[in-house]
Amino acid sequence: MKNPDERLGLGRLSLGLAFTILLYFGGNAGKAESLLSSSSAEGSPVVVVELFTSQGCSSCPPADRLLTHIGETDDFAGEKTVTIPLSYHVDYWNRIGWTDPFSSQKWSVRQRRYATALNLRSVYTPQMVVNGVREFVGSNSAKAVEVITSEGQRTAPGWVEIEVNPEGLGSRRLVVDVRANLGGTAEGASAYAVVVLCESGLVTSVQSGENANRTLANDHVVRALERAFLLTGGDRSEGSERVVFDLERDWNTDRLGVVAFLQSRETMEIFGATRVDLSR
Repeated sequence: MKNPDERLGLGRLSLGLAFTILLYFGGNAGKAESLLSSSSAEGSPVVVVELFTSQGCSSCPPADRLLTHIGETDDFAGEKTVTIPLSYHVDYWNRIGWTDPFSSQKWSVRQRRYATALNLRSVYTPQMVVNGVREFVGSNSAKAVEVITSEGQRTAPGWVEIEVNPEGLGSRRLVVDVRANLGGTAEGASAYAVVVLCESGLVTSVQSGENANRTLANDHVVRALERAFLLTGGDRSEGSERVVFDLERDWNTDRLGVVAFLQSRETMEIFGATRVDLSR
């Protein structure tokens, strides 16, 4: 469904990445502590799939279901390729009858940045952007297979590592240490190390708007996004930083995930990514 104010345009985009999860267990004053860590290897295939959606859009539920399926299967990119799905709920549908509880103006701004980078005439929902370089209508499963499979053949010029201490979840605070390297890119290229907090298993009874009287399920919903630091290929190709998320009371900590990726400041291409799920 098109943005009610704008006409739809299509473009292109690209990326590559990889991912492995490790668990570390240690003791502290007799109390077990677990650190969750994950890293991507330079040159390994990883595909980041970003869906721009809204509960106020009647064409979006099929795309939401497709994103859930992408996160649950290896059918798209194969067993050796890690696919990382993310769902951004835009806010420009809110004014026509239903306020999406997961929507944010920040995600609408992010989508417009993609429109600029991909030379699109406008934004629309549902829209999938893969590895920051290719885009298409988010409910088109055949196109998703084609694009994700193709992007899964690419190699990542950078790598990302994250370490998460879930012990702070009880105090509603999550500490994420992120480290990244941009060494595989040309000198002078620059990219942000981005850390995202997302939540799955969300169910909403929609009361009004185009999806009135429907119960919608949403997974991989982006709750927060922070730029940790900026890397430049060549002179500052590696960096590290700590990111702290303050968790809202209505976020289910058992259904949260942390994603980190390197994204070009100039082109929005993703150079590497990894993910940790906090469910234990």
